Amino acid sequence: MAREDTEFLALMVQVWGLLATVPLTFLCRRKRWAPASGLILGFIVNVVGQIGIAGGGPGACAGFFFLPLYGWLISHLTLKLAAWRRG
Repeated sequence: MAREDTEFLALMVQVWGLLATVPLTFLCRRKRWAPASGLILGFIVNVVGQIGIAGGGPGACAGFFFLPLYGWLISHLTLKLAAWRRG
């Protein structure tokens, strides 16, 4: 596979993995654990996408900080949106 193809595949894994944070947040029974699940999923997505598929490099190093942070943020905002909609 060409380098550009693996990088695009890694990007798609990361995007879909972070989008999977939203339903995972709704499925968490204890809402205080939902942001932690976003952190864990962000870490797993980084390992699979950047290290497993793309082969590491500077993107994987930055991803160890930013992808779990994005996962936590998405999960936290999803909880706030759900609480706002409930009233």
